[in-house]
Amino acid sequence: MWRYRCKSHLISMLIGFAVGCLIAYISVNQHMDVYMSLYPSEVISYIQKNQLFFYAMSGLSIAGIVNIIRLMELVGEKWNISPFIIIMLMIFVPEVFLYIGIALVIPVVIVCLVGMIQLKLGKTGDFTSGVLTPDQELVRMYTLRHPLKMEVKELAETCRKTSQKIQMVYTLGLIAVICVIFLVSNIWILIIGFLIFLFSFNILSRYRASNIVPIISLLYDQCDPESCASAIILFSTRGKKVHLQMHTILAQCLIYMDEPELAQDVLTRFPKKDKMSIIQYWTLMAYIYYLLKDEHSIERCKEELKKATQRTAFSSVITTSDEMASIQNKIDLMNGELNTCRKYYLKKLQTAQVTCQQVDASYYIGLISFVEKDYPLADVYFKRVVAMGNKMCFVSKAQGYLEKLSKMNIDPAEEQV
Repeated sequence: MWRYRCKSHLISMLIGFAVGCLIAYISVNQHMDVYMSLYPSEVISYIQKNQLFFYAMSGLSIAGIVNIIRLMELVGEKWNISPFIIIMLMIFVPEVFLYIGIALVIPVVIVCLVGMIQLKLGKTGDFTSGVLTPDQELVRMYTLRHPLKMEVKELAETCRKTSQKIQMVYTLGLIAVICVIFLVSNIWILIIGFLIFLFSFNILSRYRASNIVPIISLLYDQCDPESCASAIILFSTRGKKVHLQMHTILAQCLIYMDEPELAQDVLTRFPKKDKMSIIQYWTLMAYIYYLLKDEHSIERCKEELKKATQRTAFSSVITTSDEMASIQNKIDLMNGELNTCRKYYLKKLQTAQVTCQQVDASYYIGLISFVEKDYPLADVYFKRVVAMGNKMCFVSKAQGYLEKLSKMNIDPAEEQV
């Protein structure tokens, strides 16, 4: 998990170092009178004679602040420590955290470089073995099988531009927070500033999530995985460069397009940065392995999910149990526990919040009913799949079963009598 954070951690520290140097440069050249009123003449003379060293130390201080913030994020996620507790500790004992952050800058830079190299070598090895492909190759493979739906291009570009604006605002806000920590010494101003930042960050995060809802809705509500996948690819494309976003949604699109191998490649590129992303990864991989008829790998997904959910926060318990039940259901399907699976899908059909989940559950209820020769029930659910499924792969499969039922000359009304 930590390797996926190395690049962003290193970049954020470099940005912090540059901001610190810039602040020091402006202070020395435009606000030296402030330093003269605060420090002895010997200190002022030393700063003037060693300006580059002063710039570097200022940059190192800001980089240390950024470093300790990123490290505390990782610690909080690993041991489920509330961010509010971490922020309060950093406010009341800032010197301790500052010294730790500065002292760990060089070691963390080395660790980040090693992690990036290991991740790069791992990706290169996977690519040569045919397991993993770059984003450009994934898109090429996709377009060979499914042409992009250009009617969603305007939607994708609009969402991408909004996302870029949100990212710019977030970056400026983070720089402002770093400057406040560095320049303001009043504890109450720091507390108020952090509370405002947390409130603003929460609003920004919600707005960022709502920005991609129209793209996700193409799959969840309209049951059109091809349009959704096309929108994600166009959203992730800037000129000739492709940096895939929304990996889990794209993988779901490919699953519902009956492309499990390609979905597997997409998830292999998915950066597993936190527990929730790991949970999503193993849950979707279990579905993919079911489609590939690999029961041993589904069992491994279950074990990995158990490891990932150890020491999970209470708020995530319900979500985790749902994901675990989903994987167990795939194992039951592989083992022919049809009655257990029928109960699972009937419950899933009642609790499904989006249309594509209802289609998924309806198809498997129809399939189980067909296998158990409950043809009237199978007929009902297959027709429901055809009516609601739009362009999901379940539609053509359900139509195939309906044709078989038709050739068998089974009248659902007579069977019920």
